[in-house]
Amino acid sequence: MALDALLEIYSNEENVSPLHGFTGRFQHRFAELVYDVDEAVAVKGVRLVTQLVQAEEMPQDEVHTSFIPRTNIPLIQMQLI
Repeated sequence: MALDALLEIYSNEENVSPLHGFTGRFQHRFAELVYDVDEAVAVKGVRLVTQLVQAEEMPQDEVHTSFIPRTNIPLIQMQLI
């Protein structure tokens, strides 16, 4: 699966900087993965976004807006890191 490959690639700190342009281009899509209908994909999406925040490739304030529920369920404050 592509997400498994991305998680592996971003887990190596040496890969993060060279992928800065790629990360910026797909940052919004990465954030949307947490809403995937496939639970396994959504979980991996959360892991990927967490790695990107930890690597300072995705601003944390971007993450908070990404996790606002798209339903009328009350928002529960989540801490990624």
